[in-house]
Amino acid sequence: MRRIAGAIRFAIAPYGLPHAPPSGRPRQRGPAPAAVPMLDRMTDRSTSHDRDEARRREARDALDKLRERDTVAGSSFVRAARRAAGHFAGADAVGADGPVDPVELWGRRIGRALSLLAVIALSIYLYLTYLR
Repeated sequence: MRRIAGAIRFAIAPYGLPHAPPSGRPRQRGPAPAAVPMLDRMTDRSTSHDRDEARRREARDALDKLRERDTVAGSSFVRAARRAAGHFAGADAVGADGPVDPVELWGRRIGRALSLLAVIALSIYLYLTYLR
């Protein structure tokens, strides 16, 4: 009988809307006062000069890292060329247990080469048919 009363109480909530009973503790806890960013900034004892200097050092380090890399166009072109070479070489033919099945590797290489030839032939055909 108690179960039925609990089910009825659960089904008939205030304003006629069903709701779940509250859990024992709240699911989300508020941040601790020290973790609030606004209060953290207000209690920060460093001077504005120290903060500016830290930002300058961080920016300088980021620029140094960018200078060490190649140019954006060169590095993206090289990266795309390496990915394409790996794709057509069948570098992703490694099995789940590690060894490469030679038949699957050569099947992928042949299939990908034939698809490349088909795309080239189709583009030549479309050029000669519609643009010439």
